Amino acid sequence: MFRIMARLRRLRGTKLDLFGLLPERRLERALIGEFEATVERLLSVLDNQNLGDAEAAVRLYMDIRGYGPVKEQAADEIRDKIAAHAIMQV
Repeated sequence: MFRIMARLRRLRGTKLDLFGLLPERRLERALIGEFEATVERLLSVLDNQNLGDAEAAVRLYMDIRGYGPVKEQAADEIRDKIAAHAIMQV
C-alpha cells in the first residue's frame, strides 16, 4: 500500500490529487495565499520603527496548528488578530 502511495505522490498539487479537494487542504492553500498577501502588505510599510510589529504579525501565522475544526478555529482567530493588528491599519 505504501509503495502505491509513494508512486501516486507525483499527483500532488495536480487536478488528479484527490486529497487536495478536502476542505482542510483548501484551507491550507488559502492560508498560504493570505500569508503571502500579508507579507507583501507589511513589506510595503516596513521601516525601523515598525519592524517588531511586522515580525509579530507574521509570527501569528505560526500559531495555526491542529486538524479539522481546530485548525479552522485557529485560522479564524489569526485572521481577526491580523486584521486588528496596528501595523495592518497603516
